[in-house]
Amino acid sequence: MTQFQWLREHQGRMQSRVPVSASIDRLIRRAGDGCSWNAGRMPPLTLAEIEAIATFAQNEIASASEREAAYVRQKSAEAQSESRQVPEINAQISTATGYLQKYGPVALLMGQMLSTKDQEGYEADWSGLPDDIPKDRAEFVLSAYALLQLNLFIGYSQAGRVADAYDALAFAHECVETASFWLGWHEGRDWAGEQRRKNAAKGGLARNALFRQLREWIVERYKAGTWNSPHQASHELESAAIEQAKILGTNLSPYRAQQTIYEWLLAAEKQNR
Repeated sequence: MTQFQWLREHQGRMQSRVPVSASIDRLIRRAGDGCSWNAGRMPPLTLAEIEAIATFAQNEIASASEREAAYVRQKSAEAQSESRQVPEINAQISTATGYLQKYGPVALLMGQMLSTKDQEGYEADWSGLPDDIPKDRAEFVLSAYALLQLNLFIGYSQAGRVADAYDALAFAHECVETASFWLGWHEGRDWAGEQRRKNAAKGGLARNALFRQLREWIVERYKAGTWNSPHQASHELESAAIEQAKILGTNLSPYRAQQTIYEWLLAAEKQNR
């Protein structure tokens, strides 16, 4: 049976098999469009290919969440053996399900797909993707997984499982938005270069240089470390990065520091692929 019990392809677009609101219909279409963006392949992905990609994403997220939860359990056990207090949050993310609920699917999936670390069980198992699917187009994988979550959202809604429906919808929205980001990353590099030149002409060169130094410092710390993933590193480097920003004379907002660091590390991993 198809994974998309509540979705169907109609005239080249994905849609719900049952009535949904206009906003949900729009999200379904955005996720479906994410599987047909120009990436050097024509025609757009078939429904069977989308299902295969969604299965790949699901397996990678399950693998990553269990690995990260195991890391948390290991650190908690070490703290207990040394009679140190274990942070309360560790109990919340010491299971694969808890970790996924806390941090969402995007961080786990992107950490797998963009990894260049030579650690067993860390890099994505690309054999799970059809042979002709581009391995460097994260938006395909994110969009297919978003469709899977939207299918679950409709099913849970039909069954009255409100909390599960909300979780699935949140996961789907997160994946669609991140897919849009990666599409822009591919197509917007020339535009970004032009913007950097304009900023430099306006006197932003020195400020940008300091921020670039901070980014390079963080990336070098990550490369020299033994973290299992960029996501782990972003949390553990957060405090040091904020202090380093002060030393360099620039600013790294404490409210967004972890996310900024995570994005830098993901970009660095992608460049090293």
